[in-house]
Amino acid sequence: MAVALTLVATMLLLSLAGCGQGLPVMLGGGETQVKSGPAAVSDDIFLALERFRSLNPAASKDEDVYFLNKLVYEGLFALDESLTTTPVLAETWSYSEDGSALALQLRKDVLWQDGQPFDGQDVAFSVDCYKNADGHLYAGNVENIESVVVDKKDPSVVTVYFKSNTAAGLERLTFPILPRHLYKTAFGLQRLTGDFVPVGTGPYAVTEFDANSHVALTGNSYYRGDVPENRLIFQIMSDSEDALNMLDINLISYAVTKSWDRDMIYRNPRVNAKSFPSNECVWLGFNFRNPFLRVKSTRQAIASAIDTTELRETCYYNSGMPCENLYFPGFLGINLAQDLFPADIERAKGLLAEVGFQDMNMDGFLDCYYTDGVNEGYWTNFNLKLLVNGDDPQRVDAAKLIQGWLARAGVNCESDVKEQAEYEAALSEGNFDLYLGTGRFNETYDLRMLLHSGYENPVAYANPTLDILLDKASGANLPEQRRQVFAEIRSIVNDEIPYYCLLYKTYGAVASPAFSGALRPMFTNLYRNCEDWRCVYDEERK
Repeated sequence: MAVALTLVATMLLLSLAGCGQGLPVMLGGGETQVKSGPAAVSDDIFLALERFRSLNPAASKDEDVYFLNKLVYEGLFALDESLTTTPVLAETWSYSEDGSALALQLRKDVLWQDGQPFDGQDVAFSVDCYKNADGHLYAGNVENIESVVVDKKDPSVVTVYFKSNTAAGLERLTFPILPRHLYKTAFGLQRLTGDFVPVGTGPYAVTEFDANSHVALTGNSYYRGDVPENRLIFQIMSDSEDALNMLDINLISYAVTKSWDRDMIYRNPRVNAKSFPSNECVWLGFNFRNPFLRVKSTRQAIASAIDTTELRETCYYNSGMPCENLYFPGFLGINLAQDLFPADIERAKGLLAEVGFQDMNMDGFLDCYYTDGVNEGYWTNFNLKLLVNGDDPQRVDAAKLIQGWLARAGVNCESDVKEQAEYEAALSEGNFDLYLGTGRFNETYDLRMLLHSGYENPVAYANPTLDILLDKASGANLPEQRRQVFAEIRSIVNDEIPYYCLLYKTYGAVASPAFSGALRPMFTNLYRNCEDWRCVYDEERK
């Protein structure tokens, strides 16, 4: 606790130094140095870190730890801003003809932060750790790996064998590689929790660690690239959202918020804020068990009736962006950031009329006679049940807007608002016509659980051609091949719209007045470009 108090006290001095006085700058060990002049540059960047259980990648489920460890560890591959795989510890690679094995040539110029060489034994050890451990974030990355074999003559050559070639993409091989030489067994590493100090091959190394106060990272002197010159000081807090209150006075240099109402909270012109797309999507699902919703024109009509722009503005305070479908707005370098069906009530009415819906009873709502050649029926006062999670106030508000828009198109729609457990049960049982869904997708963007007929997707949608493409997209392929497959997936899901994307939520990166550097966050890497960050303290603005 004494260390924590020293850290906070020093930070207070940093932000409260008066005009005409020297400016204290945080140094290692909690000391300060006074610099004279109108401004001073500090290499210390203060960040927030929620209380965590462990920094051990093989044991942690904490989101903040996940992002911190990206600065310390590296994977065989990484994902760039378009979620395209790029090599990191891997140098060259090739798949077997059937896609069930991947041969990798590893880099030979990599050292661990203690100066020991990296090789294929570390890869095999890491996979063994993750496969045999519970309670970590990388289970989905390794579950399809059968084994890793290291070449006996050249330990920089490894072969990864997969259980199935339909979940063997390079995008799964982004998990942190762990140092085998520091731990006797994989089981021994898994048991290390509270005081675990990471040792990786990445640009930063942990140089200070106090589970009650802070974790400090400085440049890894053994890093093969440009060694960062700044220092990242993660101050441990009960809730990292509290950091937003400390930005104005430079107690925190940079923070990320997921709050949908952040634009209402943050109006300080001295604070630099930037929105960026998250991996969190909000969509409308169409139940294909309903014979009317199996008709594509009906789904297109409903989508055309919805004003997604107004929905984003009214329910989410503009903390969202349009997207064609469920995939990330910039997925694989393809710009999807647009409404697939711009709001058009007259088009919605026209599409419904083509299907056969008309106001036969003159009551303002549509009726329809239908036949599939065997069964026939007559639907009076066409009425849809919209399943909504009542625990999510934004979705409840969105449902009310959707009801109103559909009513203007002549379609009755009633919200079925349920608590979380009942909502999930109704979704599982198919007891709905439409449902409002939201989810945070894994960075691999394997969406077979929602789109593949073999995964019992919630809307009972089936397209054999799409099933094959989805398996290919998640299987053994190189980036360009994956991009070509996705182009075909995009064409099908945009045409058939089993789900209509209402918005992709955006998160906010917020920097203090003293912060200097470019904000380039991604939902996969909140500290992207952090090696160039500095703080410039201007006395006249204190």
